[in-house]
Amino acid sequence: MSRKSGGFGLVLLVVVMAIVLLLVAKSWQAAAPRLSETMRARPEAARAGVADPGLDPAGDAGAPRRTLPGVGEMKQATDQHADQVQEALSEAR
Repeated sequence: MSRKSGGFGLVLLVVVMAIVLLLVAKSWQAAAPRLSETMRARPEAARAGVADPGLDPAGDAGAPRRTLPGVGEMKQATDQHADQVQEALSEAR
């Protein structure tokens, strides 16, 4: 006895998926302008991790934010660590 899947179930599945996709598309379109405004509204100082000179670092927030090292500094520290590892390996042999 072979069972065939009904056409009604497949049609119902396609209709439900179309409705869900429409709802997702509408909510995405509603959220997209707000998200783009939020991304544009961020000051460059917040992206770079530099504290605003007009703010008092001893205020409620505590110490000013620590800035991240640049790519050159990170490469130099990585190379230095790699040299230390190589020296330790050569001494261990």
